[in-house]
Order: sequence, then C-alpha cells, then structure tokens
Amino acid sequence: MSEQKPTIPPDQGQWRQALIATLVMVAVSVLGYFALSGQIAQINAALDSGDGERAVWLSRRAGAVILIILMLAGFSLAYTLEKIARLSLQQGRYPPQEVKVLHNTPMRTGSALKAVVLIMRACAVALVLLSCGMTIWFGLALYRLF
Repeated sequence: MSEQKPTIPPDQGQWRQALIATLVMVAVSVLGYFALSGQIAQINAALDSGDGERAVWLSRRAGAVILIILMLAGFSLAYTLEKIARLSLQQGRYPPQEVKVLHNTPMRTGSALKAVVLIMRACAVALVLLSCGMTIWFGLALYRLF
C-alpha cells in the first residue's frame, strides 16, 4: 500500500478574497486601458496639429510608464516567490503555514520541498532578469540609444 501524503485543506474564505483581488486587478487594468487611450488621443492630437516633438515626448512618456509598471510587477512576483521559498525552507514544508490554499494541497517535505524551492527561486531569478532586460532593451529603443 502506498502511504498517503498529508494534505492541507482549503481555506474557505480564500475563494472570496481571490475573487475580490481578481476584480480589483480587472478594474485597475480597465482604468489603465482608458488612461492609455487618453494618452493615445493626446498623441494623435499633437500629430494632427503638426507638433511632432510633443507627440514624441508623449509617446516616450507613455512607454516609460508602461515599462516601469511591467518591471515593478515582475519584481513584486519575484519577491513573493522568494519569500515563500525562504519560509518553506525555514519551516521544512511547502506550502508554509502562513500561505493559505484554494484547494487540497499535498504537503511537500524533504527532496520534494527542495525541488519546489529550486523551481520557485529559478522563476524568481528569471523574472528579475527578464524584467530588467525588457526595461533596458525597450527603454534604449524608446529613446533611440542604440
């Protein structure tokens, strides 16, 4: 007979919090879309009036804001992954006690824990590198520095 791994039961209140967080993110995204649409309208108005310098400045400003938001999102996710990985190693189990789950989750210890932590840390490093690289690459392209 195979031995049953202990599972962590779901926290019933987490579904509601996850739904609220998702709705907040959708609302923020919609507001961002409308703000960007307004920015594009300003760029088009500047182009229509023949003010190319202002249109370029507005385009660069919009691009810089988008790049900063994307970089911060990547860094935030990388920080969260690293924090969970560190807590998991300290407690010797994944997921750590502070983390609430949405469905029955098998607890990982030993080599399975180390594998999960390694994957989480690799993803965190990749996110930081991609966020920095994307920001530098597109930032240089945005300001025509290469």
